[in-house]
Amino acid sequence: MDTGTGTMPAALEDQCANMFGLAVKALKAANARLEDVIKVTVFIKAGLSREALNREWLKHFPDPHSRPVRHTLVNEHLAGGMLIQCELIAVTQ
Repeated sequence: MDTGTGTMPAALEDQCANMFGLAVKALKAANARLEDVIKVTVFIKAGLSREALNREWLKHFPDPHSRPVRHTLVNEHLAGGMLIQCELIAVTQ
């Protein structure tokens, strides 16, 4: 959900951008950063292109030598207009 508007963006591209924005906020609240993420599991509705996800992924993890592991799984049970969702695991020192 977009915390600024309180609504779920309709387009997959907007949901992907929002998902990473929320991830950054959640990590910051835990004194972590995207650089601390070691694994990302992405859940996406069936039949949707991963192009929007890949664009945001490369934007937030541009270095191919330091990207976290990513698993992308199809989930038909995402609720509330959600097309995509992620779970992050981060390790800090």
